[in-house]
Order: sequence, then structure tokens, then C-alpha cells
Amino acid sequence: MLLQSFDSPVFKCKEKPSQSTGQAVPITAQQKSLVEDYENLFAKKNLLEKEQEDPVKNSIQAEMRELFEKLDSLSHLHFVPYKHSPEATVLQSKQAMVMEEAGPAATSTADLLAPEEVFAPRGEVLKGATELTSTDRRRHRKKLMRIRSTRRKLKTADPTKNKEAALQKIIRLAHKPGSNIKIV
Repeated sequence: MLLQSFDSPVFKCKEKPSQSTGQAVPITAQQKSLVEDYENLFAKKNLLEKEQEDPVKNSIQAEMRELFEKLDSLSHLHFVPYKHSPEATVLQSKQAMVMEEAGPAATSTADLLAPEEVFAPRGEVLKGATELTSTDRRRHRKKLMRIRSTRRKLKTADPTKNKEAALQKIIRLAHKPGSNIKIV
């Protein structure tokens, strides 16, 4: 004990070899941010595009542009395609079929208005079920009762009071199968 000469311990299970991820790679180059990388790529692309520009090609394109402008002016711009407008306005009040059909390029200002701006609203203002007051509910119920009573009166009215209605009724009965009525 005084000399501290101990035997090394004996392990009952085998030691696992230490897992090494390999040698650490020394970082000598400076790390660049992604922004710098993208800036470098963008600069390289721009340099390549500038190098690819051919003065002969540019002069030919300019001459062709001038030639086409002169041809267009000779034909009074008849064969020139329409230039696309960068902004499109959507007309909600136009029907889909009218918009799809080929028609005049100009539209009136009435087409841009909402329906209630063009036509005066008819009848009462529409309300939801939660917005109705007790007087609105009563008014609606009275209206329904009036409609139902007129329908009931029309159904119960005697059609024989009217000569034409009675004749139509007899004709209908005569055409039914098994009817003994004969029209002379």
C-alpha cells in the first residue's frame, strides 16, 4: 500500500474500441457566408453574359428592329399585334359568356358599377335570421298567411262557374281511360 503497487483491474466484459470519427480536418480557409457565395456566383454569371454579347449580333438585331418598324409603318400598323397591358381589371358585373366572346375593346362605365348602383333595390332590405326583430317576424308571418290563403281560395274555388274552365274540365275527364264521356 505504501508503495502503491496495484495490479491493474480485470474487466469482466470486453472494452469497446473507442469510435473515432476520423482525423479532424484543420480549417485553414476562411469560412464564407452564404450571402458572399451567392454574390460571387451572381458576379460570375454577369461576367459570362457580358462576355457572350456579340457586337455583330447586336447590330443585326438593331437593323432588324428598324426594318420591322418601317414595315409596320408602311402597313399602317395593321399587322402589329396588340401590346399586352400590364394590369388587368376584373369586371364582376359582366356575364362570363359576354366576356369570353370577341367584342368591342371599349366598355361603358355602367359595366364597372355594382348592380345596386345601376338598378334601384326592390322591396325590403334583406336580413338574416339573427337580424330579424319581432315586428319583422310578425310581418313575414302575415305575408306568408296572405299568400297561403289566396292559394287556398284558388284551389277551393268552383271551376264550374267559369264556362271555359268547365269545358276544359270535361275535356280532361273525357280523355281519361275508361271514361264514358263522349264529346260531340
